[in-house]
Amino acid sequence: MVAALEAQAVAQQELVKQGATGDWSPLEHRDGDLYVTMNTSGRGLRVFQIVAEPEAASSLVRSRAELPVLVPNGGQLQLLISRRFGLSVESVKLTWVTGKTEIGEIVFYL
Repeated sequence: MVAALEAQAVAQQELVKQGATGDWSPLEHRDGDLYVTMNTSGRGLRVFQIVAEPEAASSLVRSRAELPVLVPNGGQLQLLISRRFGLSVESVKLTWVTGKTEIGEIVFYL
């Protein structure tokens, strides 16, 4: 049973890596520190939080737009993700809201 749950968790992480979330495209490395994901939800999404893991790497991730940022359907969220010797970002979690109450989250694994 534990092995099945672990396999399911790995499969879900792989789907997120591939961007199979419905709301966001895969996080794509463009150039240097620039990474981009596109809003594919069919509606505007207001991103209000970006969290890096490990926590010690949080200073290495920033949005090019000031948070909270409204990303229209088809619009891009641009992130700058730096690397430092001995410290790198393993994942980035976006938290957004649609309308007044619906909250969504996605984790991109780098």
